[in-house]
Amino acid sequence: MYNYYEKTKTIQLTRGDTMQMGFNFTVMVGSQQVTDYKAVWHLKKNTGLRYPLLAQAPLKDGVLSITHEMTADLEAGQYWYDIEITAGDQVMTYGPYPFLLEPDVG
Repeated sequence: MYNYYEKTKTIQLTRGDTMQMGFNFTVMVGSQQVTDYKAVWHLKKNTGLRYPLLAQAPLKDGVLSITHEMTADLEAGQYWYDIEITAGDQVMTYGPYPFLLEPDVG
């Protein structure tokens, strides 16, 4: 099960659960709105370059899909996510925002 808190952009997920969540990005390159862009979700324990990437997933048609394997072996706690959007030679980052991984009983 997951929750998304719009005000803080926080995602809360039980460890090992799956989820699909849609994002509706308006991507501008200069004054042009573009629809041909790539978006990739990243998960780290903390922000900053020195922390390893724990999971990543491309968004397909604006939809983030998190699989069981992406969080099954992570400890419960707070992590950080962002979404890197690439359109042409422009790169934009949405985030970082909190990702709360709740413990499971299994």
